[in-house]
Amino acid sequence: MYIIDILYAFIFLIAFRYIKLLQLKDSPLWVMPSAFILKSLVGIVFLSMYLHPNTHNLVPSDAMRFLSESKQLHDVFFESPKAYFQLLTGMGDNSLLVSKYLKSTFLWDSG
Repeated sequence: MYIIDILYAFIFLIAFRYIKLLQLKDSPLWVMPSAFILKSLVGIVFLSMYLHPNTHNLVPSDAMRFLSESKQLHDVFFESPKAYFQLLTGMGDNSLLVSKYLKSTFLWDSG
């Protein structure tokens, strides 16, 4: 781990302790630093799984598929903002919209 990362972590932990804006109202002072530490540990575990050489691209392909399909959904907005918001909210006949705009996706058009 790099020394700058450790320094930033200490700065955040001190900030959660002394800056009132970063504290939850009516909660103990240890809640926010604990949540920050837990979130950081989960991120480190995910990153180690994502970058581990023995995963045989199982985790990276899943993450990359998510990013690729979100890019396709994002492109729908520029083609038809109305269809984009219908897909996000679930209003209207989504099966026609999915078959028209997201037919090459895996998660949106799962059969």
